[in-house]
Amino acid sequence: MSSSPSLRTRWRRRHGAVADTARSAPPPPPIEPTIARDSSRAEDIESIVRFAEWSRGFGLAIARSNHQRVTDELLTALQQRFGAAGVAIIRLDHASEIVPTIAEAVTAQSRVAVLLGVENLVDVGDGDRHGLQVLNRQRDYVAASYPLPFVMVLPSYALDEVASEAPDLWSWRSEVIWLDGAGSDAATTLADGRTTWNSTIREQLAEQRRLEGVLAELHDDPNASPELKANTLEALGDLALRRDELDQADTHYNTALTLYRQ
Repeated sequence: MSSSPSLRTRWRRRHGAVADTARSAPPPPPIEPTIARDSSRAEDIESIVRFAEWSRGFGLAIARSNHQRVTDELLTALQQRFGAAGVAIIRLDHASEIVPTIAEAVTAQSRVAVLLGVENLVDVGDGDRHGLQVLNRQRDYVAASYPLPFVMVLPSYALDEVASEAPDLWSWRSEVIWLDGAGSDAATTLADGRTTWNSTIREQLAEQRRLEGVLAELHDDPNASPELKANTLEALGDLALRRDELDQADTHYNTALTLYRQ
């Protein structure tokens, strides 16, 4: 398959012409799951719903999701089981005060709390781990004040950070479930790109690590098309180019060109 016009144009501007052959860089190593599950996504989502249904008091399930569409499927399933008012959706950002944000979202009708945006608290390469450390210290207070099942939804790159920087919270997990995306989910995630040339370095690094998780999923999926992998590599090349990491951009673009020609 030939390369996309946007990629070809960019390559010609920087190198004069598209080379006839492109050296392929090895794919990134796959991200290993904490708990491997040989089940469908619908079954995994139902497992999380049952966890929330059967929990008595505070409990913690962790769901890995690299795609907003997959996360939305989980939220829909929980709302269908508990009603919209029964699902407290807590959204954290880099500047969030954690306990007040939880307090604002949880009501007397809440049956389960879904914690989103914890990845905004992790160190993506800027050395800032303060948010995760605060979350870890407040574990006991949250558990005592909000005796609900909590479902923490994270992209791949945030799992290791949470485990290492919030070990007390991590130790309370009941289960870790992989909600893998299909090719259509990856295509939607790429179309919904979250960064622009005006994005902060932190935002760009977070997007890079998220897309690396998407690429790892695609490498593990025997049905994933070369074009979709190439599109993901092109997006990673664009991110590297924005940060003037030209060698890394070259690597991603060259690998993408090889895949486009398959």
